[in-house]
Amino acid sequence: MPNAEFVIIGGGPAGAATAYHLTRLGARDVVILEQEEVPGLHSSGRNAAILRVVVAGRAVAALAREGGEFIRHIPRDWDEPVEFHACGSLLTGARASLERVAADTPPEELERLRVAWWSPEACVRRVPLLEGAAFETGLWCPLDGVMDVAALLQGYLHE
Repeated sequence: MPNAEFVIIGGGPAGAATAYHLTRLGARDVVILEQEEVPGLHSSGRNAAILRVVVAGRAVAALAREGGEFIRHIPRDWDEPVEFHACGSLLTGARASLERVAADTPPEELERLRVAWWSPEACVRRVPLLEGAAFETGLWCPLDGVMDVAALLQGYLHE
């Protein structure tokens, strides 16, 4: 087996993104090892293709925001177009639980991302299926959305 400075196990979205960004940072000796015939076979074909940037955990939230910026502003030299539809996301639940999630994103970022707290009534107006559900509040993130994960993976791997 050849030697490499960076060996990435798995050619799904995380592995491909890691390799892509390492090369953008100047690394030239990057190898992806994938056991399947097709990269991303298990993860890419089974995820919901949802981009959410307000998530629990400070480090994960920072990475999610950075990833969101990347998806919303794919580099000009990217060969594969990636469709992204900013339809927003709505998290519902107990106020205290959602406040803990939101606390992992700095207030100025919540404002920049136009995140809003919604009453149960506002949530039901947006998502009528919530009628009768038990929750205290909603956290609306209008810049979240859905994307073409297969195109994103191919773009990362093309580099």
